[in-house]
Amino acid sequence: MDAAYQASYYLCALAIFLLFSFFFIEPRWNTTKILIQTKTYRVRHRDIAMCLTSIPFMYLLIGFLLQSPELLRHSVSYNIFFLRTQDNVNGAHYFDYLMIPIMYFIALFLFDFDGFYSALTAGFLAFVHESIWFVFYYLTYGQYFNSNEAIWDFSFIIFISTVAFIYVKKYPSRIKTKVFGLGVACYVLFLELWYSQGFKVTVINNTSIGNVKNFLSTVWYWDKSTNEFEVFSWIIIFCVFLLNLFYVRNREKIREKNLYLV
Repeated sequence: MDAAYQASYYLCALAIFLLFSFFFIEPRWNTTKILIQTKTYRVRHRDIAMCLTSIPFMYLLIGFLLQSPELLRHSVSYNIFFLRTQDNVNGAHYFDYLMIPIMYFIALFLFDFDGFYSALTAGFLAFVHESIWFVFYYLTYGQYFNSNEAIWDFSFIIFISTVAFIYVKKYPSRIKTKVFGLGVACYVLFLELWYSQGFKVTVINNTSIGNVKNFLSTVWYWDKSTNEFEVFSWIIIFCVFLLNLFYVRNREKIREKNLYLV
């Protein structure tokens, strides 16, 4: 997949997501009339959003379950730090990928099956992790990249940045500064520690460093500490979001209870 194709892929995904977000601008209350055999039914946009957004996240979970024979052949440590979504280096750690649908379904359960908010939460998780990680990544390897390789990366950043923008504009009250800020600060400190160790990565999209086409394996592909750094970076940011979700939901329940008592 060349850089131009990769960029167009993310831009098309962005266009679809924007259309989706405008349609479900208030998914909790908006409804659509559907006529079935002379009877009119009102379907809440929130319910449609839940059905549509569940599809890609269920796909990821089913893909993980299909890996079950592979999971049983290896130790837990191997499955967490080395098992990838594909047999070649184009696949990311499955444990990392798995955190995205898990975050989606946790948000879906906590916030009254609001699929639009849950999808945005999962996307925002990817944005926070990747946007900060890319800073250290380019500080270390940016000197080796050409314009095509940069386009590949920044098209993805544009996509997840738009998702993050919609999240922040629609749900600013669900980002608690103290909880979220302290967690992100811990994540940055972890990346600084990683950077002080050389910021070694297992795959990279650069032909002068890697060994094969597309995402390229580095000399640290099977290095245990490098894989651990990559996986723990996702674990940290996942825990930050999890704490924020539970904190926000608890505060909202207290507020709803007080309104009910009044």
